[in-house]
Amino acid sequence: MQGFLYIQYLRAVAAILVVIHHILSPNPYFASPVPSEDYGTAGVYLFFVVSGFIICVACGGESAASFIARRAIRVIPLYWIFTTAKFVIINIGHQASATDPVFLKEYVLSMLFIPHENYLDPSMSFPILYQGWSLNVEIGFYLIFAVGILLRRPLLTTCMVIAMLVGIGLVLEPSGSVLATFTQPYLALFLAGLIVGLIHERIRVRPDQLFAIGLVGLLACSTVADILQHGALLMGIAAVVTVLGAAGMGRGVEPAPKLKPLERIGDASYALYLSHTFVFPTAVASAFHISSATSIGIWYFLPIVLALCVSVSIAVNVFLERPLLALLQDAFGLQLRSRGEASLATVKAGAS
Repeated sequence: MQGFLYIQYLRAVAAILVVIHHILSPNPYFASPVPSEDYGTAGVYLFFVVSGFIICVACGGESAASFIARRAIRVIPLYWIFTTAKFVIINIGHQASATDPVFLKEYVLSMLFIPHENYLDPSMSFPILYQGWSLNVEIGFYLIFAVGILLRRPLLTTCMVIAMLVGIGLVLEPSGSVLATFTQPYLALFLAGLIVGLIHERIRVRPDQLFAIGLVGLLACSTVADILQHGALLMGIAAVVTVLGAAGMGRGVEPAPKLKPLERIGDASYALYLSHTFVFPTAVASAFHISSATSIGIWYFLPIVLALCVSVSIAVNVFLERPLLALLQDAFGLQLRSRGEASLATVKAGAS
């Protein structure tokens, strides 16, 4: 990301945290050595703050129509492809039927980014592609910002609406998938990202120190999240500090060191977010069977599974995401303003 290379690195870190969380948490093969971890939430928090930051610094002077169009061609097509793939897989596995009107309704609501009760687990407000819950929140943020553009006060409008929604959530604790989703405190992270975009050039503290302190604090808090009082709040603060430091890295006299692997994963972070739940279940099960038949410990396979998820995401980015984006840009006469918008879906991560 030109001018904000460490923001690109944070995308990679956030996506990797989400993948590790999903590998450790829901399957019977890896018993997490840190049962109190919540790396997925840490990754989501980073994505939300980064999203707010990028919207602030990259979308000045843009019309509401252009803003929505750019966001739509970046986020929607790939999400629709993976959601449809999950819909087909669920049908093939006979977990649900495509002729069931309730399941068809869930498919439509998922494609429209409308929060709803999950068909397979009604206790959760997840779409068919369950990590897509955070994309529902992201789309809500985009719509609020677009309304602000129409009112010619995008930052002020967005800040006021988000503050109001968070306040309603804290005071009234509304029920129902839609109201509950869009009144959660994590909406404030988008607001924090907008503020970071406004103030990052005025901060006098060394950005590398902010980055290091924030990232170490975020990882520490997420490792003991379940036993840490006010863990979510502390992770949110650490995520904001990390992004604030990353925004200043590389903008001084000395160039920031380039970390090509992280930069490449950052480019593919949206693809990693969407594709990893298709990859790791089979990979982890295979690793378990190999481990059971040999003397190789199961934990030796964790980096292999993670590397496989990353490799698949890079392939998706190169052979599907980029060509599809180029095709849609040509079709609609749009150009993304910067490389930084090329991986914008911060969203991007689900901590489920």
